[in-house]
Amino acid sequence: MSDLEHFLDSRYQVTGQSIENTNKYEFRSDSFDERSDLNICVLGCSMALGVGVLYHETWASRLKQHIEDDLGKSCSIWNLSTGGSGVDYCSEVFHKWAPKLKPDISIIQWSDITRRSLVHNFNVQHVMLNSYSDGDYDMNDRIPMVEKKKSLINLQSFSNDLYLWYKNYLLTYYMAKSFNLKLLHILPSQVEPVQVEPVQDEASVIQFRDYPHRKIDLNYCMLDSNWVRYHTTIDDHTDKSKCGHPGPKANENTGRKIFEILLEKKWINK
Repeated sequence: MSDLEHFLDSRYQVTGQSIENTNKYEFRSDSFDERSDLNICVLGCSMALGVGVLYHETWASRLKQHIEDDLGKSCSIWNLSTGGSGVDYCSEVFHKWAPKLKPDISIIQWSDITRRSLVHNFNVQHVMLNSYSDGDYDMNDRIPMVEKKKSLINLQSFSNDLYLWYKNYLLTYYMAKSFNLKLLHILPSQVEPVQVEPVQDEASVIQFRDYPHRKIDLNYCMLDSNWVRYHTTIDDHTDKSKCGHPGPKANENTGRKIFEILLEKKWINK
């Protein structure tokens, strides 16, 4: 295995998290070894991972419960999420695992578009900043590392963020199409509906929370109708866990909403 392959593989792990119900691949997930009547792959950051709640309380597990209780079908949830991950992580992991697992349905809960491995991965930081110092200072020039890291964050802009997310959306879309996989996109939390005049298709016009002066029409960029907005799907406010993430009730509501969406799309049947 090359150094690059080893480096990329290391990013697929739930590193350093003391969390229950991890499978042999270190994902907080059902086993990949047994197939059920319905097999669902879930990708995202800590919201999809379910940080702060027990495994059976995550929205993915609640979705599984609805399928088994309401439809009488066995269900496996293959949760490939990792806390703090960005949109490029979701794309890379989907490309690595979806062709192997061949799930019946995949759900990507896209994380914040401002997150990227370029900024948040320490190995990449060391390479781009030309420093391998583990301390607070780069011993070569005595510039505080925190100041150097800010220089990476300053790469953030509306065009860069939009490009990062849309590029990875396209990669997952075409991968799913190539392998004939059903893929539901939950848009990033920054995407909010806006009022437009005259109202033609208000549901498709969005603005980015971090860039309120920017608006785009999703009809011009989404390639199919297999997407839903974050706040019409994810309940992140009903209750909170001790760490500030959605609590058990919020996850329960999210699992129910996604179950209803899959029913409406006829991807699962009563």
